[in-house]
Amino acid sequence: MNGATVAQLIAQGTRKLKAAGVDSAHFDASNLLAAVLDVELRHIPVLRNDPVPPATQQLFAKHLQQRIRREPLQYIIGDTEFYGLRFKCDMRAMVPRPETETLVAVAIDRIAALGIKPVIADIGTGTGIVAICLAQALPEATVYASDNSPPALALACTCRTWARPMGSRLVMDIRNRPMFRLQKLNFKIPSFQYRSATRPRQQNRIRAMANMP
Repeated sequence: MNGATVAQLIAQGTRKLKAAGVDSAHFDASNLLAAVLDVELRHIPVLRNDPVPPATQQLFAKHLQQRIRREPLQYIIGDTEFYGLRFKCDMRAMVPRPETETLVAVAIDRIAALGIKPVIADIGTGTGIVAICLAQALPEATVYASDNSPPALALACTCRTWARPMGSRLVMDIRNRPMFRLQKLNFKIPSFQYRSATRPRQQNRIRAMANMP
């Protein structure tokens, strides 16, 4: 589509995604085009009449086909927003669910109310997003993030690097330990525990510990 504008490509992409049964067609098309243009989504309305170079149009068309095949939008774009921060996201770990933000918010409130310097273990950390957000919000905490998938751990380390320039004080230990080995440590565990369905086959457990050797 030579000389196509931003608005025309979004309309075209929306039609294709709708025809393929993608519910969030307009949202996804807008996000995909913003990604290939390397601009924030909020800038798209301002650019609606700008022409899009042919090479960028081709990349947009490729991303549309990926979405039509039901590849997650976050994997195609390469990042995701969670708890007000942007993190790298790819096939090495599952896409964080929106409801996990509620888990993080509740955990922060409950842990902060303890009035201690907690030690937090995020088991099956995946992207590391939960551990990173807790470390940012609770600067006195020591956060351990564990996963039995080396690729997921590598992604978590990348996400931690992305978060550092944002001013967060992160104290994290990314380690490849099975859950049972962490449970053998001498934890003194308060009476509450949170579980996340971020990874269905390996539930995340977020625990605040009063003491850890």
